[in-house]
Amino acid sequence: MLELEPNVPNMGFIYPVLLWDEKEVVLIDAGLPGQTQSIMELIKKEGLQPEKLTKIIITHQDMDHIGSLAQIVNTVNNDRPEESKIHVYSHELEKPYIQAERMPIKFTKEMLEKKRQELAQLTPEQRKEYDEMFSSNKPKVTDTLNHGQVLPCCGDLKIIHTAGHTPGHISIYLEKYKTLIAGDALNAGDGKLAGPNPVHTYDMVQARKSLETLLDYDIERVVCYHGGLVSGEIGNQIRLFI
Repeated sequence: MLELEPNVPNMGFIYPVLLWDEKEVVLIDAGLPGQTQSIMELIKKEGLQPEKLTKIIITHQDMDHIGSLAQIVNTVNNDRPEESKIHVYSHELEKPYIQAERMPIKFTKEMLEKKRQELAQLTPEQRKEYDEMFSSNKPKVTDTLNHGQVLPCCGDLKIIHTAGHTPGHISIYLEKYKTLIAGDALNAGDGKLAGPNPVHTYDMVQARKSLETLLDYDIERVVCYHGGLVSGEIGNQIRLFI
């Protein structure tokens, strides 16, 4: 779990996840625009080299999850032959949004105006990085994922389609470690789980149904992108939000 300090106002720490084994190094979610160097440094802090990254899994389309994706991929792939370039994964429903082929699904007129106001507070360099996400430096998804699919690395990564926050939101279950990487399907605070945030959730009814799906798994700990690690009575905590 990487503790990534935000580079914009009014946001707490966010928690991408780094997994590795003898052959693979996998990053789950890629922070905000302009956080490439911070993510690279956090990977090094774990005793790994960023150029060893083999896969990046994106849980969903939101800017704080895809912001540095393109730059990380371009930086690492720069000197690699084609067969060893990073594979970028997302649910098939999220791919066109991540690649800026469609406007982010939660971008209403009100949301766009709010984003414009937030961008006005950033430095010119930060604004440039946001603009490039929709122009010259768009993220690319190389592989799509579906519910129940297993990626055979790092002890096997099982994909759970946890729609609601966005239509193609996924969580990743590490059965060997009884650990769920929840993305934004769940939040956390003060060491306890919190339910989906209605302000940022596209479909709350679907989000609660997805939480019911999680009860089918033996989960002892959860990593939330917003709030970090939670352990203990996970099933009972999830039931509070269904």
